[in-house]
Amino acid sequence: MIKRNFYIFFKAVPFILYILFTQKRFVIFGGRRALSEKYHARSARWLTRIIASLGPTFIKLAQVISTRADFLPTAYLEALSTLQDEVPPVSFSKIKPIIEKGLGAKISEVFEEFDEKPLAAASVAQVYKAVYKGKEVIVKVLRPDIEKNVGIDIRTLRGVLNLLRTFFLQNKSLISIATVLREFRITIYEEMDLAHEARNIKEFRKIAKETGFIIVPKVYSELTSKNILVMDFHKGIKITNFAKIKEAGFEPKKIIEKLIEFYIYQSLVSGVLHADPHPGNIMVNADGKIVMLDFGLVVHISEDTKQNLIKAVLAGISEDISGIIDAYYALGIINKEVSRQRLENMAGKLYKVLTQKDISSKKIQQIITEIMKSFYAFPFELPQNLVYIFKTAALLEGIGTAYNPSYN
Repeated sequence: MIKRNFYIFFKAVPFILYILFTQKRFVIFGGRRALSEKYHARSARWLTRIIASLGPTFIKLAQVISTRADFLPTAYLEALSTLQDEVPPVSFSKIKPIIEKGLGAKISEVFEEFDEKPLAAASVAQVYKAVYKGKEVIVKVLRPDIEKNVGIDIRTLRGVLNLLRTFFLQNKSLISIATVLREFRITIYEEMDLAHEARNIKEFRKIAKETGFIIVPKVYSELTSKNILVMDFHKGIKITNFAKIKEAGFEPKKIIEKLIEFYIYQSLVSGVLHADPHPGNIMVNADGKIVMLDFGLVVHISEDTKQNLIKAVLAGISEDISGIIDAYYALGIINKEVSRQRLENMAGKLYKVLTQKDISSKKIQQIITEIMKSFYAFPFELPQNLVYIFKTAALLEGIGTAYNPSYN
């Protein structure tokens, strides 16, 4: 742990200090400096290289941060979004004992077939294909020592953030990252418990039945434990492979609309959210139904949060600026010290532009881009209960814009 702490410290701290010191006019005091795009692009590349070298915990945390325009300028968010949760697979000789200990039997005694080459290798688990009682199944296995390694990284991160916040108490990016880390700490430990994921899947199978167009794999409880998860194997086309979806006779726009509908239902009705809708976890099967995979990251939304989200949505639809501001205050998005009048004026002007009948989708996209560039300096905060709701919304929008750059 000491060795790991020193490694992280000497990798990360120089960069963090560089950013904090260069953003102030007089070293660490004074107003924010106007820094060039070239400066941000260079710093963003440096940050991405550091995070990639620090390993899975940091990559997963950075993926959450990369969806939040209130943390950093656009250049950093774009660079962080390139980080992939893909790591070299652990050899099967190290995975095999974990599987057999969880099963309480040899692999050959339980499965008719077992492919030792992993289908996928991510930071938390590896996935294998097998045959069980004549059915093709997926076997998900935790990587060796993953809990110990993640625990060390989180303790180190908390220590570094606490130290930095001692010197930079009011820095908004540090406050927001600390909020994300608190939520991340909860969800990452749930993700490292495959029995917990199995319970999530069972909950979502009930929710999926109510929609009629979502498929959630069946779990084999008799084979599932904290370290192993066995479920049905499903074939399908990746949600962003629009050419193949069209070849199969389906309209991608309608598929995306169904996906959005499902997520609105989760957020505003069921209050149980599949919070990792990246394209690798979503497929379209031969019947045109959406197959959802990987339920390690699921969050529960409180009744109060649901009600305030609904109020914000309804106020937005009816262009009720005051109602939107009220809902944002209730959700904890707006700092109470901020002038309400200033926010209402800003929101009113924005609505006038965005609701013009003759405005093009391209022009709207340009306006949004300009807003996002300066959004990290706006008076908004990130409540802990909304961290993964916002991340999920950003990932869903990414699927929409992959199909149509002006997708709303």
